[in-house]
Amino acid sequence: MINLHELEARHRRYKVKQRKPYYIAFLALILILALGAFLWSIALHNKAKTPAQPLVEAPTVAPIETLTVEPNVTAQAPLQESAVQASAIQEILVEEKPLSTLPQSVAELTPDFSFMRSIDTSARDTSTHPSATPTPPPAQKPKESTPVAPTAPKSANLSLSSTSNSSQTITQLIARFDSSKNAQLGVVIAHYYYDKKAYAKAYNYAFQANAIDQNDPQSWMIAAQSLYMLNKKEEAIKLLRLFTRDHDAPQAKTLLTSMEKGTFK
Repeated sequence: MINLHELEARHRRYKVKQRKPYYIAFLALILILALGAFLWSIALHNKAKTPAQPLVEAPTVAPIETLTVEPNVTAQAPLQESAVQASAIQEILVEEKPLSTLPQSVAELTPDFSFMRSIDTSARDTSTHPSATPTPPPAQKPKESTPVAPTAPKSANLSLSSTSNSSQTITQLIARFDSSKNAQLGVVIAHYYYDKKAYAKAYNYAFQANAIDQNDPQSWMIAAQSLYMLNKKEEAIKLLRLFTRDHDAPQAKTLLTSMEKGTFK
């Protein structure tokens, strides 16, 4: 009837389920960063393979201008004829204009890398705002409420033994709990048996209520009190430590302190 190990295992599974969305978001971010790095490496590889086109030159050759000078032939002055021929030879100049260079207005043919900027921008946007959103945890179903079911007890002093027809009432509550699986009903039944000093039954119903709602401190407290009264003090203290480690429950912490000091009765 007492299954503390199963309760601890269920509590661990509950904590893992709470952290599951953060794990999914972390894995999605890693995949997006890996994809961005892969696309970046492909872009760099394509850039290295693209050859730069050489400049197109259109050489122009200037025509060669030849100057010809006809010597003045005079029969009267042969010396002057030779002098004129010598000067004419010196004046014959053959000029060759150098190749004209290309004007600065000629546009260079360079490869277009504008697509690289679009890839970088999309990769940065993807890494900053991941597209994968973590799956939200499933919404808990609203707890079924019945008009005759009592509300959850505020303390361990609630009891059904003061009613004139307590046996019939507890039987009806047990039937309703078995059909509706309402954690509040389970806590009330556990309190009833605890007040009757039926600690094994009290622990059993507190355990069932805790399996339905692990955030209710009353189910943890009545289960620990029942274990304590069954001479299982260490298990009761361990159970409360497990709950108070992740929950802010002043009543549970006070109960744990009294059990550790041995003042609980």
